[in-house]
Amino acid sequence: MGGKIIFVNSYKGGAGKTTLSLMHCITNLFREKEKYDNVIYMDLDILGTATSYLFDEEKLPKKLCFNNTGKTVEIDLSLDKETAVLHVAYLDPGFKNKIFSGEEYFIHHKELDEILLKFKVSEFISSTLSQTSTSLLVIDCAPGFSELEQELLLECYENKIKWKIEIEENYVTTLDAAHIKKSISCIKSSAESFEVNPSMRNIHIVLNDIQNYSKWMKDERNEDTMQMWQDIAAKIKKEFDMIKTSVYCWRYSSNIAVKNTYLSEEKVENQPDDYIMNEGNYMKLS
Repeated sequence: MGGKIIFVNSYKGGAGKTTLSLMHCITNLFREKEKYDNVIYMDLDILGTATSYLFDEEKLPKKLCFNNTGKTVEIDLSLDKETAVLHVAYLDPGFKNKIFSGEEYFIHHKELDEILLKFKVSEFISSTLSQTSTSLLVIDCAPGFSELEQELLLECYENKIKWKIEIEENYVTTLDAAHIKKSISCIKSSAESFEVNPSMRNIHIVLNDIQNYSKWMKDERNEDTMQMWQDIAAKIKKEFDMIKTSVYCWRYSSNIAVKNTYLSEEKVENQPDDYIMNEGNYMKLS
C-alpha cells in the first residue's frame, strides 16, 4: 500500500476527535517519519472548526482557508531538535453562517453549499492520494455521519485499489455508557445504509478516557483498570459481526487538559510532544 486516509468522527461533540486527529498526524510526523512523504490534517468540522483556536492565528489567516483556496498551509513543528511540516487544510470558522436578506442565519451542516465545499475536498483528496508520493490524510469530520462525509468516504473506498491506499475509520467515544451505546447503534445503522460492503470497512472504536473514568473506577472498586477496559471492549465487539471492528483504549493526556484550559491555552506547535501516541496512552484492546 502507498498512502493512507483516516476519517476521525464521533457521534457526540467534545469527545476528543480533533485531538485524536492531531495525534495521528504528529505521531506519524515524528515517530513514523519515513512512512509518508506528506502528512495532511484536514478539518471538515464545519459545526465547530477547532483549527483556528489550536494553532497560531497568524499562521492560519482567513484568506488561506481551504474553502477559499482549495490548498493546505504548511505549519512547522519541532520536537527533540527535529523539524517537520504538517500540511493543514482548515475552514473559515464563519463559514457556517450565511447572509440572507441582510440578516445572518445559522446553516445546518447538511444544508451548506456542498457544491463549493464537497467538490474542492473531493478533488483535493483525489489529486493527493492518486499521486506517486505517499501521503497520510487525516480528516477531522463534523460530529455524526453526514452526507458529505459518507460521499467522501464512499469515493475513497471505490478508489482504494486504484489509489493503492489504506482506509481507516476512527469513531471516538467517551466511557459514558449512553455515548458508547449511541456510537454502536449509529455505526450499525451506517452499515445498513452505507453503500460499502461492511466486510470491507476498517473501523476503530476509540474509547477516550477524557474524564479519567479509570481513576474513579479504580478508587471505587480497587481493581486493575485494564481488566475494566478489556471487559468493555469485549462487550462492544459482541455487537458487531459483519463489520471489521477494533477497539482501542485512549488515555487522554493530562498535560493537554491542563495546557488547554481557558486563559492558559498552549498552541499545538508549542506542545507537539503531548500529541505523540505510545503504549502508555493508546493501545489496541481487541
